[in-house]
Amino acid sequence: MGRTPAALTSPDLWLVLAELGACTRLDDPDEMFPDPGDEAAVARAVAVCRPCPVQAYCGERARRTGSTYGVWAGRLLDGEPCSAGHRQHEEHEEEVTPAS
Repeated sequence: MGRTPAALTSPDLWLVLAELGACTRLDDPDEMFPDPGDEAAVARAVAVCRPCPVQAYCGERARRTGSTYGVWAGRLLDGEPCSAGHRQHEEHEEEVTPAS
């Protein structure tokens, strides 16, 4: 049985999923927190997310933790929290559902 992001509540499971993230292979994790005015740096961070196998989970984690800064799941958060139903890319068909 598959799990949806909303069903993920275990902190240990979040740690395992985080290890699978494309951003964990960066030499400098701060690259995922670019200056919003640096369009090239933002584009590089967003590009890291495109092939990421845990993009939906990342977006859900950002939403649940109230993250407001950095690139999460292919979206720059510039002072605005990640919303439950946002889509990172046009081809991304899975919509993250809010927890009950």
